[in-house]
Amino acid sequence: MTLDKRIIQAIEEYGAREIKIKKEIYNTLQEETKKIIKMTGTKVNFDNKTKGFRAIF
Repeated sequence: MTLDKRIIQAIEEYGAREIKIKKEIYNTLQEETKKIIKMTGTKVNFDNKTKGFRAIF
């Protein structure tokens, strides 16, 4: 499963309120994923120590 699909699943199915992700990885996400993050009001925190992404529920 791609990172984009995992982020969308965490937001839509599990109701993640916050995502910690590296800035470099966020920049590589598809535009559709970024729009979903903005539309749902999910908070994005940039953390260089995080591998991949971390969802907070």
